[in-house]
Amino acid sequence: MKINRGQLFYYRTYDVADEADTKMAASLLQSDKTPSWFQLRKMNRSILIEDIPVVMNLGAWEQEILGQVFKVRAEGKLWSFGAMSICFIFELPHSLTLVELNKISQEIDFNPEVQKIADDKVLSICQTIGSALKNFRIWKEYEDFLIYNVEQFDQNYTVRDISNNDELFKLIIGVKAETISDQYKDMVRKNIFSFTNNDFVVMDWNSALIYDPTDYKDISDVIEFALVQLLEMRYYDRNLDDKINSLYKSLESKSNSILTNKYGDISKEAAKTYIEISEIVEKVENSLKVIGDFYYSQIFRAASDRFRFRDWQQSVDSKLNNLAEVSKLFQGEINERRNQLMEIIIIALIAVEVVPLVGKVIAKFF
Repeated sequence: MKINRGQLFYYRTYDVADEADTKMAASLLQSDKTPSWFQLRKMNRSILIEDIPVVMNLGAWEQEILGQVFKVRAEGKLWSFGAMSICFIFELPHSLTLVELNKISQEIDFNPEVQKIADDKVLSICQTIGSALKNFRIWKEYEDFLIYNVEQFDQNYTVRDISNNDELFKLIIGVKAETISDQYKDMVRKNIFSFTNNDFVVMDWNSALIYDPTDYKDISDVIEFALVQLLEMRYYDRNLDDKINSLYKSLESKSNSILTNKYGDISKEAAKTYIEISEIVEKVENSLKVIGDFYYSQIFRAASDRFRFRDWQQSVDSKLNNLAEVSKLFQGEINERRNQLMEIIIIALIAVEVVPLVGKVIAKFF
């Protein structure tokens, strides 16, 4: 099985800010990145996109991989919730077998020069649009993904042909000589999609192969949305861990008494964090919505399932609930201490009135 013509899309996604003003960013990028606004080429009612990302042209060059020279062009996307993705599009220089393509893709995936180019481009963009970013940082973690776009095979293949091709499974899973078990093959087979008799998509957690000359870019864009959502869930899951640990340390380090407001500070911090992160997480979850079972919707759901997005989403939701409970708990403590303080004040006021009276009574008898 050979690919006569096609491209390899290498994605890397980054979290660079809490929020991004995409309109301001597009204005700041006008001089050299020729920004545009993202849209699917085949618009449909099954896909709803909120806060459309800005698309950036990041240039073209030649890159040597395993002794072969590839023409490469790059584009980036910036989302309003502070995520940025970089896509390197490697043009396949000639006909390649799946075994050869597997070796090349693994070299690209772990190539430090390619990774440095991606990191440098992200940093350069962020420096250009710094004023459009809220709480700028580049998180050290990232997500990456490979998509093999096939324009032409060496012959016509059916879904049945690819469903039993060992080299295709090794390419998608990202292994070389290992024998793939039938159990794992069955998992991959569940994520083979075909809209007509002349196209198909094969997907796993690490990569996907698209054979669809007309809609390949839309399909890869939909998968990219799922990848960006995964990155953001991972970031806010880690962020919530840090916030909760910080609150617990604050609780341990501060002394407490009726007259201090230790619990009030912690309650306010927990409530503030809950509101801020809840708002951003909601933006991430609503950045792309799927309705019904249209082809793109099925692929988006499959990508989210393979990325285990739902598990990360549940983890984030659980930690947000913990923050809300922390805020409620300490608010209860605050109210209790206020009640105690009011009781002390009332007792003191009573004492102020009663003590002189008692003194006068005692003075009459002595």
